[in-house]
Amino acid sequence: MSGAAGVLAAQSAAPLAWYRLVELSQLLRELVPPAAGPVVHGVTLLGDPELLIGLLAMLYWNHHREKTVSVVSATFVALVAILALKWTFLAPRPPMAARLVPIEPGGYGFPSGHATAATTVYGGLAISHGWSEDWRKVMGVVAIVVGVALSRVLLGVHYLGDVIAGVALGSVVLALLAAGIRDRPSRGFAASFIISVPALALTGLTPDALLAVGGSLGGIVGVRYLHLVPPIRSTLERVVLSVVGLGYVGVMLALGSLVESVVSAVLLVNVCMVVGIFLVPAAVGTLPDRWVGA
Repeated sequence: MSGAAGVLAAQSAAPLAWYRLVELSQLLRELVPPAAGPVVHGVTLLGDPELLIGLLAMLYWNHHREKTVSVVSATFVALVAILALKWTFLAPRPPMAARLVPIEPGGYGFPSGHATAATTVYGGLAISHGWSEDWRKVMGVVAIVVGVALSRVLLGVHYLGDVIAGVALGSVVLALLAAGIRDRPSRGFAASFIISVPALALTGLTPDALLAVGGSLGGIVGVRYLHLVPPIRSTLERVVLSVVGLGYVGVMLALGSLVESVVSAVLLVNVCMVVGIFLVPAAVGTLPDRWVGA
C-alpha cells in the first residue's frame, strides 16, 4: 500500500473532525518531495520547546530582562492552555504513513503546541521589545510562525486545522500579554498556576503538566526577587552568565530525569529551575569586578 493510500485508509477507519482539515493537509503534504524532509524538519526546530527555553533564557540573561520575563510569563499561560485543550479534545495525530521523516512526537494533536509556542514566543518578543514598529521585524516574526506551523503539517505530525488553532491560541495569549501581562508578568505566572492545578484533573501527572505547575510557581517566586538582579557590567560577564546559566539548566534537567518517578521531587526541580534562571544574574553579580573584566 502506498503512503497516500495508507493515510486515507487510516483516516477512513477513524473519521476526524471537519475542523482539522484532513484532506487539505494531505494535498499540502503531496506538494513536498521526500528529499525536502531534513529542511522541513530544520524549520520545525524553531518551535521546539528546548530551543525556545534556551532562547528566552539567553535573552533574559543578556538583554532587556524585564521585557523577556513578560514573554516567559505569557509562555506558561500558553503551555497551560495547550495542555487543557489537548486533553479536552483527545485528538489523534496523523498516522505514521503521513510522516515526511520518521519521527513520532508524543501527546495529542489538537491544537499544535509548536504553532502555539512559536506564535507566543516570537510574537511576544515583538510586542515586549517594540519590534512591531519595524515592518521588517514583523515580517520576520510572521515568516517564522508560518514556517513552523506549515512544517508541522508537511512533516505529517499535525493537520492544518491543528496549526491554525495553535496560531489562534497563541494570538489570544499575545492579546493578554499586550493587555496586562507585559507590565505585570506576575499576573501571567499567577494565572497559569491557578489554571494548571485543576488542569491536572484532565492531564494527570504528566511531565508537561508538572512543568506547568512547578514552572508557574517558580515564576511567581522568581519575579519577587528580580530587584536583586544587577545590571550587566561587561561583555565577559555576559559570557560567564551564559555558561553558568546553561550549566545550571542542564543540571536541573538531569536532576529532573533522575527523580522523574517522584512527583513532589519533579515539582521542586521545576520550581528551582525557573527561580534559578531568574536569579543566576544575581549570583554572578556577586563576583568581583576584576573577574568579569569590569
